[in-house]
Amino acid sequence: MNSTAATTRWVVLLLILTAFGLALSSMRVKSATFDEDAYIGRGTAIWLEGNYWLRTAHPALAPMLSTLPLLTEPGLAPPEDHQCWPDGTGRSCGRELLFFRSDTQRVLFLARLPTVFLLLILAALVYRLASNLFGAEAGLLAAALCLFDPNLVAHARLATLDLACAFFVFVSCLAFYRFWTRPGWSGTLLVGLALGAAGATRFTTGFLPPLFAILSLVRVWKPVAAGDLSLLIAPSRWRRVLVVFLLLLVIGLVAALFIWVVYAADFGPVPRWGDLALPMPAYFDDLAALLEYRDKPQDAFVLGRNYLGGWWLFFPVALLVKTPIPTILLIALAVLDLVRRRDGRFADALLLAVSIGYFVLSLLSPFNIGYRHLLPMLPPLFVFTGRAVRALRSDGGKWLKRVPVLLVSWLICANVLIYPHYLAYFNELVTPRNGYKVLVDSSLDWGQDLPSLEEYVENEGISQLYLSWFGESRPWQYDIPYRFIPSKPDELSDIYTRVYHPDYPLPGVYAISATNIQGVLFDDKDIFGWFLEREPVAQPGYSVLVYEVPRLLDPEALPVTGMLGGPQLDQVDPAAFEGLWHTNDLRLGWFAPATSCQVPAYGDVWFVIDAGIEADSLLCPFFEEAELAARLPVRRGEGQLSFYHFDVGAAAIDGWTEALAADSPLVFSSETSFVLGEAPDLRRQVEPPLRFAERVELLGYRVLADAPQEDSEWQLVTYWRSLAGDEDTLAIFVQLLDDSGNPRAAFDGLDVPTIMWSPGDVIVQSHTLLLPPDLEPGRYWVQLGMYRVQDVSRLPVLLDGERIGDRVLLPSLEISDGE
Repeated sequence: MNSTAATTRWVVLLLILTAFGLALSSMRVKSATFDEDAYIGRGTAIWLEGNYWLRTAHPALAPMLSTLPLLTEPGLAPPEDHQCWPDGTGRSCGRELLFFRSDTQRVLFLARLPTVFLLLILAALVYRLASNLFGAEAGLLAAALCLFDPNLVAHARLATLDLACAFFVFVSCLAFYRFWTRPGWSGTLLVGLALGAAGATRFTTGFLPPLFAILSLVRVWKPVAAGDLSLLIAPSRWRRVLVVFLLLLVIGLVAALFIWVVYAADFGPVPRWGDLALPMPAYFDDLAALLEYRDKPQDAFVLGRNYLGGWWLFFPVALLVKTPIPTILLIALAVLDLVRRRDGRFADALLLAVSIGYFVLSLLSPFNIGYRHLLPMLPPLFVFTGRAVRALRSDGGKWLKRVPVLLVSWLICANVLIYPHYLAYFNELVTPRNGYKVLVDSSLDWGQDLPSLEEYVENEGISQLYLSWFGESRPWQYDIPYRFIPSKPDELSDIYTRVYHPDYPLPGVYAISATNIQGVLFDDKDIFGWFLEREPVAQPGYSVLVYEVPRLLDPEALPVTGMLGGPQLDQVDPAAFEGLWHTNDLRLGWFAPATSCQVPAYGDVWFVIDAGIEADSLLCPFFEEAELAARLPVRRGEGQLSFYHFDVGAAAIDGWTEALAADSPLVFSSETSFVLGEAPDLRRQVEPPLRFAERVELLGYRVLADAPQEDSEWQLVTYWRSLAGDEDTLAIFVQLLDDSGNPRAAFDGLDVPTIMWSPGDVIVQSHTLLLPPDLEPGRYWVQLGMYRVQDVSRLPVLLDGERIGDRVLLPSLEISDGE
């Protein structure tokens, strides 16, 4: 070994250790991205239960590699008791496992480790091949390009398919090159194993076998020099072709056998193909799922344009703006050297064929969702850049010989500057800060930056922000005081209490994921158009854009209280802001007008209800004082909304409350539980208001059916007052009990979301109990109370500050037989 080769190996080792440190430290500050939960769910199911049927529309090898370290975790188990098991999706089971049944950060760290090691091994293999082809300095250059490419580092820190796919594509390329330099049965076996690993990682690697077959036939078509390909020397061209065909057949069989072993040598029916029995049925079922997925046009975005399906321009743009400029220049130099010298060898043809072939395949893809789909073409190109080093070393002057060093230094600087936000890397043509204007989704925003947003919120002292999140990771796992506005997936949005209006967003701080701000997955692509016309005040991790929305229209206008009885804020015509309220500064509340109402403590109030609802049918106290101010069309929809306006007076509320309390007797007991039946001495009667956990107080009730009968409905209306702000979701329970305390009919619910209650608000809720037909005539009791939906814990009932139980009774009632 000469001194140059020895030195470069030590330098490569140092670069590998540096890249390992960068990947390891940066992945700890990134939340779970899209797909990671799916692959973690599937890999865990395979290792622990042998279940290959959690659907991901991709093969199983990469999830199995990622989750291998999780076998060391005691107590980790797939969610077999969840509805996602056993025939659900990898995403649904992985979401349950990752976010609800494990230490999310620890599981993520362990599952990401194998991919990091794949990058390090990949760099070593790139160095080895480039050194053999173009010399040790070329190998060092290729290894540096691999280790410090921000895109490879970004995906090396994720438990996904993309880096694994790039790894096995390059291993297949390397094995195929070795086979043609030293033909033999061991090389044949190695190519088969490599192609099998690639095929067990991603279906798109299926382009490799036909490409290798074409290259092989071209390789043996010309006469073969003695000693060059000893296994394939034959006097007849067709005999050489026959030998190659047989070897390719063996390679294919080995690859298929490898995939079959990965799938536990299973044989059975493929559900999506009419239960056709095949080896590794789960593999073919995933392939069928992918083919079905391809037939559904997917939303995509590039250069400010939203579109469906594939567009040939997407990947050229992605390649141009996401590939580091030093890498582009080195590839260009290598290509120029190849054209100038016209001395291309089999290795050059192989490297370029694999890279160009994968790129052409991407151009035909209907999935325009990320630069990550181009990763497999990078390692062969890194090796190919070795030509540039050799050319500059042999033909260049003193300064030209330093060009590779300068370009690698440029790359390393770019890597350090983007740390730890590698997924958001864009080269100097765009820059990360402007990346969201060109590409989104997994090219920039894959749901990885909740930790960055959390840090920003803490540093800026933000007490509340409106969040439009794009990702599988859950914001509630971080210390972020958020309120959802339209987000993706849809289950992250508050669909019943939407607080976002596209034309007049409420004042405050907004954090919007880059993919969402471009409206990629929304039906309304301009849903965040108001923000796109403005520059963000900050970009945590570059994938989340932060805006500060001021008071709009008339800055001097007073805040408006708007109670939405059915419609949502985004359905309100902008004319209401412009002609009625003169401001976007709204305090909001929601209620279902047929069964509930919310009345602010006092002040100027606007009620917005469907124009088809009669005002006198509403349960709101004092509504007779309201005046119809306007009827406006529903925004981008059919129908109209009625806007009622009135001023709530504190004195009127107090007088009404006192009158209601006097007509609402309640019964309670000082015992741990209520005593019903024949124990009247243990019960006491009390008038409201009665407090529940200093959170809300019961003001009283109205019975709407004085003579209930079996097999009929019995209705009750309860009135409450909020005492403190609290984001716990509350619900009311009302139960009909017999003398023995057995429930015979019940109501649970609350049609006024508690998330926007303010102290002093009056809450009205009607309760309808369906009495069973077998209800015996006689005496019954009605108990009521309130509980937290999250854990079904009841709020304690307080009397003079002391707990007297967790429910109260109405005076007994008699139920007749209906005759």
